[in-house]
Amino acid sequence: MRKGPVGIKCLLVALMVTFMAGCGEEVATGPTVVSTIPANGATNVAIATTISATFSTAMNPATLTAATFKVTGPGGTAVTGTITYSGATATFTPTAALAFGSVYAATITPLAEAMNGAFLTNGYTWSFTTVAAPPPPTVASTVAANGATGVPITQALSATFSEAMNCATLTSPATTFTVTGPGTTAVAGTVTCSGSTATFTPAADLAVNTIYTAIITTGAQSSASIPLAANFVWTFRTAPAAPVVPPTVISTVPANGAVGVPINQALTATFSAAMIPTTINSTTFTLSSAATRA
Repeated sequence: MRKGPVGIKCLLVALMVTFMAGCGEEVATGPTVVSTIPANGATNVAIATTISATFSTAMNPATLTAATFKVTGPGGTAVTGTITYSGATATFTPTAALAFGSVYAATITPLAEAMNGAFLTNGYTWSFTTVAAPPPPTVASTVAANGATGVPITQALSATFSEAMNCATLTSPATTFTVTGPGTTAVAGTVTCSGSTATFTPAADLAVNTIYTAIITTGAQSSASIPLAANFVWTFRTAPAAPVVPPTVISTVPANGAVGVPINQALTATFSAAMIPTTINSTTFTLSSAATRA
């Protein structure tokens, strides 16, 4: 009989403890990262990517800042960017494109807080690798061709590349496409660019029978911002001066040896080439009679 009351008391104590525990504060469940972009371990990620983390619950946007959402690149160098939040996803947008062929790490620290007040347990880190750099552009052809001779002195010079170029790295006042000659004397001119072709137009005619050198430096970049692997240099020689052919008189009025010419006839001479008018005067164009010549 003595054991009965003791058993009842123990049962009552157990029920009371259970009741008190049930009436205590509810313990908040900490948020977790359920997915990321890029995925952890992803490769060939575009260099213009944004980086995001989606959580298991709504987060307090005020706690998702540069202090709690960090991205680092090669050597642990911090990546600058802006952070936005929508729904349950925080997104990091880099200020500039990421580097080619590089490993990046993104971290959400334990100070990121859910709307229920719970913090991200242990934080979360993931990594990814960007796509390898494409091959550098090359110069596929030039006008004038390398080693060409007899190039017109009025020739505009051009280079056609293996792919579309970033024209801002080529057009004037950029200094990546220059021409010199003779020697290292710079040729004045302007550079225009369209697609994969850049054109240098000299400000004045080139000198005759002269060797010129054209250079495109590694400052020239493709549309993917990849520079030439090395400076591209080519040379050409302009055409020699055209031989001087003296003008001739090809016809006259009246014709040579004509008879019965009116006494008021105007006399003309037609030349084989255009003449300098100031050299046709009373000294160079004269009239005399046979008696005078005798």
